Amino acid sequence: MKSLDILSKLKCRTVFRMNLVKELNMKPEHVKQYAKLIKKAKPMFVEIKGFMSVGFARQRLGYERMPFYEEMHNFAKELAKETGLKILDSHKRSRAFVLGKNKKDLKIRKDQL
Repeated sequence: MKSLDILSKLKCRTVFRMNLVKELNMKPEHVKQYAKLIKKAKPMFVEIKGFMSVGFARQRLGYERMPFYEEMHNFAKELAKETGLKILDSHKRSRAFVLGKNKKDLKIRKDQL
């Protein structure tokens, strides 16, 4: 919680990143809880990415814990609705979504370097 407080006070681009695992931390009842944390942190962007069963993770969690793109999209829509953010971009193969207020903010300007 302390990190979320610090994140909310930073004057630079900030990202709240989540790696979601089906039937573990990606349940419908978690959306409101995540939204509460996101609102506390006030990040510029939220990135949600689906767990990928590669390397040693195949043995720990298996393929059945990998969320499908459509499941990630539905979760992203619910999270966007709960936080007041929009889905700005996605990458289907990575099962990743970026939420934020404005798509133009995705591009890094020279004054931000």
